[in-house]
Amino acid sequence: MQVTGLSAHFKIGLIIISAGIISAQTFPDAKVDSLIRKGIALTLSAEYQEAKNTFKELEKEFPDLPAGKIFIITPHIAESSERMELEENESIGAMIDEAEIAAEKYASKNHGSIWANYFLGVSRGYSAYYRATKHKYLSAINEGYSSVKDFEKCIEADKNFYEAYIAVGTYKYWVSAKTEFINWLPFFSDEKELGTKLLEKAVGGNSYHFHLAIYSLCWVYISRDMYSKALDLAEKALKFFPESKDFHFIKARVYSVDNPLKAAAELYKIRELFLQHGTLTTRNDLWVNFAIARNLNNGGKYSEALDRCNYILGYKPNEKYSEDLLDRIERTKELKLEILENQRKK
Repeated sequence: MQVTGLSAHFKIGLIIISAGIISAQTFPDAKVDSLIRKGIALTLSAEYQEAKNTFKELEKEFPDLPAGKIFIITPHIAESSERMELEENESIGAMIDEAEIAAEKYASKNHGSIWANYFLGVSRGYSAYYRATKHKYLSAINEGYSSVKDFEKCIEADKNFYEAYIAVGTYKYWVSAKTEFINWLPFFSDEKELGTKLLEKAVGGNSYHFHLAIYSLCWVYISRDMYSKALDLAEKALKFFPESKDFHFIKARVYSVDNPLKAAAELYKIRELFLQHGTLTTRNDLWVNFAIARNLNNGGKYSEALDRCNYILGYKPNEKYSEDLLDRIERTKELKLEILENQRKK
């Protein structure tokens, strides 16, 4: 049984849009570079308010650059996604619009600049991702395509602008993967192998968003049933990012294929990180406990699985409960019956 839920929407969206800058492409101004690196490090440590403050400082000190307006979106999206509340966060949409306008203004004054294309690519990518969370898929696809074209211009200007390969590689892989059924048509080529190689090239560098480059490649490996590669990459990433729930999630997803008890152990770690970061919500608490219960059931630990189900069913739905929360509770009731039946047969 596969693990799904937390951060699953990061598989394509946030990774495509959040390309960073490898050391060879560090922004020319050292202070700008320092603030970007500091803000991203704080985001990865789930110190979201400090990250937001850092990017506000970047915007204040460098008002002519779109960097502050663009990068401040990162901790907002990360925090909302961790709380599983991104779809309801309307303020992010306004921030993305403002960032895109700032990037376009910068590009008009710095036409042809590699950094102008980079900022356009990131801002349009955020727009594509956010539109997708709102189920506006046609406009999301259009914005995503424009974003990738901007990044391709970066590569045309500098073949060693490796961070652009994160966006281009991810886009080529997932577009091909999702359109396999029509790849026989002359205008739909299969670029999964090329996309994978571009991501592997991008992961070779120490970028601002090294974390997301690795995470994207992990999901590519999983989609290709290359589980050992995904697991190895996630374990290496955790040495760099021990606070990252993303890579515990990758491990849980891999383990769920043939070692559900190890998957459950990783999910327990994720819940503990929610608590440590102060981001445990009803939605992600229900999700993570359901995933734990399902894997414990698959691993034959029926009593422990029942404990998790009973914990979930201890929540008392109210008028604020959304359809997905109510659905999770109903699915828990069904899972509990399955566990009781497995326990009876034991």
